[in-house]
Amino acid sequence: MTHSSNHPSETGSQRRAKSGNNGAYRVTPQAMARKERFSISPLGEFYMDVLTVDSWINARSRSIQANSLLCAKLQEREPRVRERVAYLAKKRGISADELWQQILQGVATPIEPDDDEGADRP
Repeated sequence: MTHSSNHPSETGSQRRAKSGNNGAYRVTPQAMARKERFSISPLGEFYMDVLTVDSWINARSRSIQANSLLCAKLQEREPRVRERVAYLAKKRGISADELWQQILQGVATPIEPDDDEGADRP
């Protein structure tokens, strides 16, 4: 049995990854990805102005307000995203959880039209 302790330099995600693995220390790709920054395409003049005004009204930076708005929209869409993943998983003959993990790990692949078992073949 591995003895574990919370090291001050560990992030919360790393501690969760460790505690979920019988105390063994393992940093998952998902734990690392949560700190990853990414950029988005330019919003365009109108939406940048709306974001600027919305940020000012809420006493937040544009970056913080954009993050908040994106999170709110993702919360709203999550049930629909999960429905779509369930549909695609069923089509592949795997569980929705398995497909979700494959997508997060970057190993999920789209089904090509020729791969579709239900397609009519000459």
